[in-house]
Amino acid sequence: MSITKPERTVPLILPLNIDQQIMATQQQNPPPINTYTLADKDLPASLALLQATLEATADGIIAFDLAGCITHYNRRFVEMWGIPDTVLVADGGGLGHRDAVLAHILECLENPEKFLIDIRQLYAQPEAEYCQVLELKKSDGRIIECHSLPFHLGSKIAGRVWSFSDITKLRVTESRLRQSIKELSDIKLALDKAAILAITDANGVITYANNKFCELSKYSGKELIGNTHKVVNSQYHNRKFFADLWETISRGDIWKGEIKNRAKDGSYYWVDTTIIPFLDEAGQPFQYFAIRFDITSRKQVEEALQKSQAKLKRQTQQLQGTLSELQRAQTQLVQNEKMTALGQIAAGLAHEINNPVSFIFGNIAHADSYIKDMLHLIELYQKYGEPLAPEIAAHLEEMDLEFMSEDLPKLLASMKVGAERIREIVLSLRNFSRLDESGRKRVDIHEGIESTLLLLQNRLHGMPDGAIEVIKTYGNLPAVECCAADMNQVFMSILSNAIDALESQPGPRQIQICTEVVAGGDTHEDLPLDAGSYAVIRIADNGPGMPLAVKNRIFDPFFTTKAVGYGTGMGLSIGYQIVVEKHGGHLYCISEPGHGTELVIAIPVGGSTGPDPSPLQKPL
Repeated sequence: MSITKPERTVPLILPLNIDQQIMATQQQNPPPINTYTLADKDLPASLALLQATLEATADGIIAFDLAGCITHYNRRFVEMWGIPDTVLVADGGGLGHRDAVLAHILECLENPEKFLIDIRQLYAQPEAEYCQVLELKKSDGRIIECHSLPFHLGSKIAGRVWSFSDITKLRVTESRLRQSIKELSDIKLALDKAAILAITDANGVITYANNKFCELSKYSGKELIGNTHKVVNSQYHNRKFFADLWETISRGDIWKGEIKNRAKDGSYYWVDTTIIPFLDEAGQPFQYFAIRFDITSRKQVEEALQKSQAKLKRQTQQLQGTLSELQRAQTQLVQNEKMTALGQIAAGLAHEINNPVSFIFGNIAHADSYIKDMLHLIELYQKYGEPLAPEIAAHLEEMDLEFMSEDLPKLLASMKVGAERIREIVLSLRNFSRLDESGRKRVDIHEGIESTLLLLQNRLHGMPDGAIEVIKTYGNLPAVECCAADMNQVFMSILSNAIDALESQPGPRQIQICTEVVAGGDTHEDLPLDAGSYAVIRIADNGPGMPLAVKNRIFDPFFTTKAVGYGTGMGLSIGYQIVVEKHGGHLYCISEPGHGTELVIAIPVGGSTGPDPSPLQKPL
């Protein structure tokens, strides 16, 4: 209970039977005759205004005189407590008594004993004021705030006024507000412990910074407040970064991102930042709330991981390069071994064939001379000799000496052509293998091309639906310093691919071989060459051509468009290595779908500046 002595005199609260009391007062104190004044005239209107005001209040109000009789109550009081008419009206027709009203109120309370004790104490101190919160029974659930103070007539206490306010909704609101405040306080406490918090005004000036901000930035609160975040700018982010940030929050949107800051001691730290604009009634930001989390450790781990990944990537690339180099070296070694074996076989065959062919070729001339002499002798014997015996004449007729005399020289001439052809093949085998040569030397490029074509004669002319025509346009090439066997291998690979491309093509099928000398450094539309003089060999076919995706990969190791078992994918790769890396030349491919394919070889005439042949690159 709250009971206090009044500090002011409370005006009289007029009862409902005010007219009777006025009349009684006038009878006790009659006014002088003919003293009717303006105040007397306005009194009923003032009383009516006071009565209306009392009814309009949201509080329930009741007043008792010193005897405990009801002098006044308003409609809100009756509705609030649900007081029946029998309590408010006495048996004689007048207003009821305080005890009946109090009894009804006590029945509604959760703790009536306490309120009753408060009432007894209050009426023992007539001048005291009273204020207390009353809780109604749980079935009702309302909370009523009660106020009471005495009213006076003149200087004397005339009774007591009670007012009752239903504060149930207010208490619920207060409870929710307290809960919200507690939750916000808990959130603030949690954020303060876990996050870096800052509040700025619309211009970015810091108005609040929590301890976390101070700890991480090494600045005190006094140094931060009143300053902008430029104080922790690390210069890591460019102007556009912050311009985009300000553009986002200035239009009222939330900005999220990662920022690298610089502390007072020069150290750097990273923060995961969320900036929330607070908007005024016009929808314009008037302050910004920044929530940040220290992610320095994570960024350090990410940076270390990125470095590790970059290192691993470099190592992987190195390993891939080493593996590719090993694969290429292995393939080159296998290819060299094959070419060595082929060269040895070719050389063996050439040696074994050359001896008997030389014997045959050398004796054909003698046989021709002997046969001519014998035929001439027979002719002379027939002309000048005695008549032949019947048996000899019959045998001469049977053997058709005349035909033999005509055909035998032709037979010897044909044998001579065949022997010469064998000698040419043997020479081509020797030229192709070049086992008798090592390192670079000046060679006839045309001779190497012709040797390769001779070995491919069976493929060029052995097609059932027509041979492949080879059109040769040789320029005046000087002797070129190169590894002859290696260059023959390049010619073999390119010409074999051209034949493969033409096998499925309808006629006419052609391979064009052109050679010329080109001065490097000049403007060539399809042949960019360095300074110097180059022997250029163009080998073109009128096959189907190739798309760009295939063209861009034809020199890659193990790349092939042929079916499994029909190619290793190393022919042009090794050819590129021989021409470009070994001889310091150039190897280009010109091809479009439907327009055939052209391989262009450019070899320095005077020799390359490239490396000498390695053990894996020794000519065959």
